[in-house]
Amino acid sequence: MTRFRLQPTLFFLLAAWLGIIVFAAHMLMSSEIRRAELQFDEVIRVLASDVKHKLDTNEAVLAGFAAFLQAVDRSDTESAKRYAASAAAAYPHIYMLEVARKVNLSDEKSLEDSLRKGWRDDFSIKNFADITGQSLKGVREKKASWPILFMYPSLPETQAIYGVRLETVDYLSHPMALAQQNVKPVVSPVFGLYEGNTAFILLQEVNRPADASSSDMNFFR
Repeated sequence: MTRFRLQPTLFFLLAAWLGIIVFAAHMLMSSEIRRAELQFDEVIRVLASDVKHKLDTNEAVLAGFAAFLQAVDRSDTESAKRYAASAAAAYPHIYMLEVARKVNLSDEKSLEDSLRKGWRDDFSIKNFADITGQSLKGVREKKASWPILFMYPSLPETQAIYGVRLETVDYLSHPMALAQQNVKPVVSPVFGLYEGNTAFILLQEVNRPADASSSDMNFFR
């Protein structure tokens, strides 16, 4: 029987060769991982920058719309639509601009009657639960409500939202209360829209100068 013995020199050469292959594979894998990490970091940086830009834009558009509402006639919805349309065209990520007006409970009936005569004959001030079929939660004694009177764009699937008391929407009641105590906009949690998809809302209170003139179409008090 013949035995083959591996020469020490050949053994060390083979070990060195295998070591070089393992080292090269390690370096290649490390390089690929590092390249993937850099690409991921760049994607996150671009995404974060884009999100921040959109958030800053949202606040700027809201501030502009709030300033506009302080000056516009309280029945001039056409001008409000034109302003909202220009903002929506410039910033398509903004889904909708809405206005909810504070109404004393004692004035709700008269406001309903005037808006039915001059605007929508089906208009009514209602709780969010009235259109969703869900039970109304966290009902508190109140002296005023904030029905939604303006939306742009006014989509077919959102018509039921007109007249909804903003404070009766579970995920908006708390941010709305905070918005009345803050100069800066207040952001809501992310929620599912009545018409589908998800969104969040920036809320800002608009204080208009007192207006003693009478107007049946009192959208922006």
